[in-house]
Amino acid sequence: MDKSHKNAKPNQSLGIRRLEKMVMETFKGQWETAIIYENQTNGKELVKFKNGRRLF
Repeated sequence: MDKSHKNAKPNQSLGIRRLEKMVMETFKGQWETAIIYENQTNGKELVKFKNGRRLF
C-alpha cells in the first residue's frame, strides 16, 4: 500500500493514508478498534482507531 508504482521506493505516509482510507471507507461499520502497525519485526503502533475516530 505504500508504493505509487512497481519500482518506487516505499513511502510510509502514503501507505498510512491508504490504509486509513481503507479502514474508514471499505471496512466502515465492520470494526470497533483498528490498529495500524509498522511492517517490521516487533513493529511499533502507528495509528489507532476506535469507534470510527482516529486516536493518534
